[in-house]
Amino acid sequence: MTAFNQMLRTRTVHKYGFESAAVRNYVGPEIRDRFDFRQLQDLGAHVVELPGNAVRIDLTQRPWDASFEVLYRQMQRINSSLAAQGLMGDYSRSLLKKPGPNWPAVSVS
Repeated sequence: MTAFNQMLRTRTVHKYGFESAAVRNYVGPEIRDRFDFRQLQDLGAHVVELPGNAVRIDLTQRPWDASFEVLYRQMQRINSSLAAQGLMGDYSRSLLKKPGPNWPAVSVS
């Protein structure tokens, strides 16, 4: 359960990138071009285009019907894909976080 709790900390995602994929993720138009959505779909993620050029990524097509074990395995697969895409931040040192190599800092007004 700790792994799922960690992914709820989103205060620094704009600056550093994902720490972990959540069961449901939203990607805005300012960063969507960095993602390989086809690769995520090939891994079983459910990707939905939203108004305003945004995208919703669920770990599975019906996450509310999936078991914890299925969601956890899927989270690990998606995290590996996001890391390979350079979209995972380095959160290993709490005071010296680093953005992923392909993560553009997003300014929030």
